[in-house]
Amino acid sequence: MQALQTPTRADVDASREPLVLEFGAAWCGICRSTEPLIARVAQQYPGVRHIRIEDGPGQALGRSFGVKLWPTFVFVRNGEEAARLVRPRDEDEIAAAFQLLLADVGSAGAYPGKPRGFGGGRYAAPYSGSYGGEFRSDYRGTRSEDSDRFPSDG
Repeated sequence: MQALQTPTRADVDASREPLVLEFGAAWCGICRSTEPLIARVAQQYPGVRHIRIEDGPGQALGRSFGVKLWPTFVFVRNGEEAARLVRPRDEDEIAAAFQLLLADVGSAGAYPGKPRGFGGGRYAAPYSGSYGGEFRSDYRGTRSEDSDRFPSDG
């Protein structure tokens, strides 16, 4: 990982080299536990610039990428987001994102568009944070329209 001054969104958008932007905080326990995973995988991809960004309220770069949870890894190719991981759990998830980052744009495995939904783009790993992913209709915190009972109550 390279310890550099935090880039601006314009710097990231103008970059033509593959980048991994790691958003997190020094005090974040999940960020610290993910550090060895990303370090081991990043060693296999020396041509990819890895930038750790101390994120927090009011930090423009994190907000411009819609970072909600730490650590969030945004993989950028030619100024465009190629993949995103939120709280990855293992090296395989991280390696898959690196491979997407470096994939030939014309290949079937290339990222087809902008990120969608909460927690990442189409090829992001299934959301691995404590949030649990997309909202579900059977979520215990929502009431059924037909009754006052929760949908999961029998």
